[in-house]
Amino acid sequence: MESRAKQITDDTVRQVAGNHYEVVSSGSQLTYNVRRMQEADVWSCECADFYSALRSGRDKNCRHIRQIRGMICDAVAIEQKHASATPGTCPYCDSTFAVKSGTRLRANGTRRQMYRCKICKRRFADRQNGFWHMRTDPHIVSDALNLAMSGMSYRKIAEHIRYSTGTRVSHVSVGHWIAKYTKMMSDYINNMKPVLGDTWSLDELVLNVKNTKKTKKGFYDWLWSAIDPKTRFLIATIISKGRHTQDASELLDASTKNAGGKPDYIVTDSLPAYDSAIRDFGNDRIQHITSKSIKDTYTNMPIERYHNEIRENLNSRRGLGNDDSAQIYAELLRIHHNFVRPHMGLDGNTPSQKAGLESFVDTKYLGLIKEAHDASEKTKSGRGYMDALGNLAAHVRIINEIYRTRICPIEWLENAVWAEIDSILCGLGFVWMFDNHNRCWVKMGDQEQKTKKRRIRRANMAAIRRKPKASSPAGMAGASCLRHDTCRIVTH
Repeated sequence: MESRAKQITDDTVRQVAGNHYEVVSSGSQLTYNVRRMQEADVWSCECADFYSALRSGRDKNCRHIRQIRGMICDAVAIEQKHASATPGTCPYCDSTFAVKSGTRLRANGTRRQMYRCKICKRRFADRQNGFWHMRTDPHIVSDALNLAMSGMSYRKIAEHIRYSTGTRVSHVSVGHWIAKYTKMMSDYINNMKPVLGDTWSLDELVLNVKNTKKTKKGFYDWLWSAIDPKTRFLIATIISKGRHTQDASELLDASTKNAGGKPDYIVTDSLPAYDSAIRDFGNDRIQHITSKSIKDTYTNMPIERYHNEIRENLNSRRGLGNDDSAQIYAELLRIHHNFVRPHMGLDGNTPSQKAGLESFVDTKYLGLIKEAHDASEKTKSGRGYMDALGNLAAHVRIINEIYRTRICPIEWLENAVWAEIDSILCGLGFVWMFDNHNRCWVKMGDQEQKTKKRRIRRANMAAIRRKPKASSPAGMAGASCLRHDTCRIVTH
């Protein structure tokens, strides 16, 4: 809020610090210091009117305080107006050039703002919260994820939602929610680089899986986990059918990718697969410490404590469905352990906080899903350019066309603002075009992608020109064959 106030201040107001302003009086040309409390909306001024109001009990907001508060409110209003008028990326053409186009009544009784893309002329809803095409309330989805981690089965979760909110959902829908958002959150957190210690603890746990390939002892999979004892951060988890050297090597590779490096010490139990896997993994540069029992001087307690949580969670579930659901379950456990669940051994903090990452104890899965969705949207061209421009994105709009991407100024730009935008976009491969038809930055698309889209467009136009009349059965059959041929041309 203060950053926006800096941009709109004139010659009579200067922001000295975050809550400290200097105001030049219009009458006496004297400079007064105006301050605000850090944790409360309490203001003070050095003018005579403020001290007079203190003695008499009148309104203590003098004209200097009102001037600054008005400028801050105007800045907040501009930001809110820009945020409400700027939709997300068009899901059909990735363009950010869209306008409001009415609302849509949802099945739960709420209305959602609709937008119309100025490029492809299609309507879409804003999907910035990560719940695109979701009929159910996001809080219900978040509660379902949290209840799944508390040990409830999918059917029990569906019953709880029906009894508590009156919303009827199927246990199959609950499973789809968990699979969808677990993958989204997992892709997001795998790109994070936590600050970990120099020691890893590795261990394996047997999971009862119903629809899986039968082994010698029954239907089960092995869950492999790697944890940092210092921060309790769960680095990686994998599912395998056995306890071989290849499985241990896969866990070490996944842990190195997520942690961004290798440790100095690795603590495991006496499983022989660890010894050969660590020897190939560390090239005799990693110290392998074997912990045989709890009587040893250095036990593998952090990872054993985590596996006890899993055993407690699975007591009421009586096993998992198949190998895919076991992997989804393991990933959701990792997310819940690292980012959502506070630990008493960490003074009420989460492992992500100890590892220097963001925690979602207050917002639970809603905040994590929103962050994951925003991160995935930034990978698109339009949102990526907006992120690169930062606060300067308020001055431009992005138009993604078939063969090129244009970034056009919304209004007349000052020389300093234009130069700063131009320096950023030139580094991203844009070129400024100024003629009778274009006054924008332009970046041409990939040549292969342009050729492919041109070929698809020509095939569609040729199919439309060759389309016969469907007045006879033969003509209808020919039209059907032509439609199949057109689909074949377009997809290839």
